[in-house]
Amino acid sequence: MTTKLPAPLALKKYIVQQANDTAYRGFNYSGPLETEQQIEDAYEHTIDKDLFGIKNEVRHEGFETDLPAPISRHYECEVRALKTDDGWIGYNFWHGGGKHGSPECIDWIGESYYLTREEKEVLTIQRTWAKVVD
Repeated sequence: MTTKLPAPLALKKYIVQQANDTAYRGFNYSGPLETEQQIEDAYEHTIDKDLFGIKNEVRHEGFETDLPAPISRHYECEVRALKTDDGWIGYNFWHGGGKHGSPECIDWIGESYYLTREEKEVLTIQRTWAKVVD
């Protein structure tokens, strides 16, 4: 029986894999990503190589969800989701704050969690109205 990685660790693994898959700034990590320690080491190696950009790119690539988000008087927040090898992971996407705000510095990885997703096709009727001009 395999156990699932904790969501923050699965997200770190995903960030390292994205850096490898996109060859982000020539990045290439060839070590294993099987144990918690290996993932932590690979993630630290990724960030140490000045790859904060890949972390921020991953933060921006998630899908918007309709889940309730925390409220702050300084920033806006929405819950986003990413599909990883370990499952769907949700995280708080903080943004806004004006000229001196730094919402990207809020620990969104440490606060991540697993999500389930259900998809269904919905038929809707759309009405378009126009004024008749004589």
